[in-house]
Amino acid sequence: MFTLTLFYFLGTISRCDTEGEDIYIEGITGPCIRCFCKNGEVRCEREVCQSLEGCYMILFDNPWQKNQCCEVCKRCQYQGKAFDSGQSWVEADDPCVTLHCRAGVITRSEMKCYTPCMDTVTTPGLCCGSCTGCKYQGKQLSDGESFTLKSDSCTKCLCQRGSIVCQKQACPVLNCPANVIYTPNGSCCAVCSGERRIFNLPGGRCFFQNKIYKTGQLFMPGNCTKCTCMEGTAICDRESCPPLTCSLDRAFQPKDSCCKICPSKDPCEYKVEGVCTVYGDPHYRTFDGKIFNFQGPCKYLLAEDESGKSFAIRVRNEARTSPWFTWTKMLSIFISGHKVGLHQKRVVKVNRKRVRLPFTKIPHFKLYREGQSIVFQSKIGLKVVWDGHSYVEVTVASRYRTKMQGLCGNYNGNADDDMRGRDQKVYKSSEEFGDTWRVGSRAACAIVDKQETKLPSCDTEKHALKRAKTECSTILGSMFTKCRRRVDVGPYYRSCITDMCDCPQDQICACESFKAYAHACSRFGISTKWDERNMSTSMPEGARFKKCTKNVNEPVLITRTQFIFGRYDDYKGYIRSLNLIRPYESQTEYLLQIMKLVGHVLIVLFVRFVDVDSLLISNCPHGWLPHSGHCYGFFKHLVSWYDASSACKAHTGYLATIETSDENTFLKTQSKIINANFWVGGEDDLIEGEWTWAETDEPFDFTDWISTQPDNSQGEDCLALWQAASWQWNDWSCESHSYYICEKSISGSGGAIIGK
Repeated sequence: MFTLTLFYFLGTISRCDTEGEDIYIEGITGPCIRCFCKNGEVRCEREVCQSLEGCYMILFDNPWQKNQCCEVCKRCQYQGKAFDSGQSWVEADDPCVTLHCRAGVITRSEMKCYTPCMDTVTTPGLCCGSCTGCKYQGKQLSDGESFTLKSDSCTKCLCQRGSIVCQKQACPVLNCPANVIYTPNGSCCAVCSGERRIFNLPGGRCFFQNKIYKTGQLFMPGNCTKCTCMEGTAICDRESCPPLTCSLDRAFQPKDSCCKICPSKDPCEYKVEGVCTVYGDPHYRTFDGKIFNFQGPCKYLLAEDESGKSFAIRVRNEARTSPWFTWTKMLSIFISGHKVGLHQKRVVKVNRKRVRLPFTKIPHFKLYREGQSIVFQSKIGLKVVWDGHSYVEVTVASRYRTKMQGLCGNYNGNADDDMRGRDQKVYKSSEEFGDTWRVGSRAACAIVDKQETKLPSCDTEKHALKRAKTECSTILGSMFTKCRRRVDVGPYYRSCITDMCDCPQDQICACESFKAYAHACSRFGISTKWDERNMSTSMPEGARFKKCTKNVNEPVLITRTQFIFGRYDDYKGYIRSLNLIRPYESQTEYLLQIMKLVGHVLIVLFVRFVDVDSLLISNCPHGWLPHSGHCYGFFKHLVSWYDASSACKAHTGYLATIETSDENTFLKTQSKIINANFWVGGEDDLIEGEWTWAETDEPFDFTDWISTQPDNSQGEDCLALWQAASWQWNDWSCESHSYYICEKSISGSGGAIIGK
């Protein structure tokens, strides 16, 4: 970082003996002057400081500057390490992600590759492929020689060991006011002019472009850059643009895009990404813009690359708030031999193992959190957003145009043929169309009793329709005024009404439609603040609230728990549901979680009740047994495994999933009392020998097989607790008849905790 120049003093030359030894001379040596032995003489040199031109983060109280001669531009902190301003490095687990520190700001971006040849050679551990032979446009290059693309001054190529490697990186995010930013002639990136000195901010806060941000605070200095203040360092993710293959004067920047692109060789082709959205109970908006409803209760192919089979996305629906309507429960992404599972509560699994985010599978894909959603992004032009509840957004690159199939349509620019089934027939009925894309076994379906029908409550109850219109009126209000001029609100409003009409009285089901419409608005560059409303309501002391919550049966993250002692009657007016947290050893106090929806606000309150006689502890249906937060029903009807699965779904449950030794012992003990075989929810119906739980589609984490089982005999694809082997596990023919065990969570059982 620094250079040293010889400093001459007047006087007699001093002699020395040890070559290279540092020599202290009182009144002379210090942070800026170093004296040492060279050729038997004492020499002194003064340190020359580098220019800090362009740095707006020169600290008066720089903690790294002690005993140093020169001022330095603020360093960056990243994952427990310090990096100098101007230093660049790559992520340890992804060579395509580059990081650059400048003036207390880290710019994190994805490297874009360019290969000026047809046959690219890939090297493990390196991001970009190379072209064999250092020859470009007829010119032979020597090793180490570099050049810049004439069409893109930000793409640099290097002849390295007989091969050409080209790459393009995003320019660093600048921490200076906009009025001092300029781009030097012939340069790729802009720089700052001038410099500024400030004090280091306490509390890990960040000073960025004349504004102060708290640690953990998110901010966007531009449409293509998202930053987070982390312990005094602004970490900014900046979208990288691919290298241009045409001259700069021919390139253009589409509206709402971060990057310039080259005109298509086909003048009629406009390259735009395809976006498919799934939301609510569920509603589908295809790549070509067709909106339809489909309440299928099974697993379905949502989207697939029909020609190259490079990826496939499957969704699994469930009956959540009623047995007549379904919601997206989870989705699976199959890509490059890997399976990515996106589950409820934002649980992520890769190849059936739970992973923590951010997660990267080099060089295929990466997973990360963005706000309250999970984002899957691949290098083949596929992006999936999952909110951990039921909202899905699939984005595919324009190169997949006319090559897609599934519930999201064929992406050919014509919405009229989007309901083309697997059999290539265009359907008018969404139910018939959707059923052609069903995948998996029959047991994966949440079977609905077709003998019983139920009209939506809005068709029979005026107050229900009034409630639905009141909740959905937000989408017709001033918050979305600008967007309604560009995006038709009608389909989203109707979807909202449909969801609210199927919504229990104590829940709000409008948020999915709001979110889908807000995302549609953002694709036209129109921002909304529907999720940032300041709601107010009267709440008891100690309450916490969450805006436009999803499912009140899901755990709510509380940053601070507050306990209140009281009687049940004091709080019953606020109660939506009571979830038993833990009985105390004395059996005289119970800690419960109270939840109630008031408008769009979920009140959450933890209360320690001392009058336990007023509570009905078991919240299981009559005849079901509670164990570890779940209810178990032991049904003494001889049926096939498939019929048992359907029967459990009719009880809003599922065939029992055994995940722990404790749960297994409980089920075996109860089965022994009845003294019979029992079906449970395991199967290898899809892939022989790969046993999974039908409810979760996940492999067994715990097993208790009979020593000779499973023998994987033909047709023995279902799991039973076997009477003759002390109720250890046995694989058995799914068409055989046995008793069965159903399971459901206590909070979802539909019972109520009752006061006196």
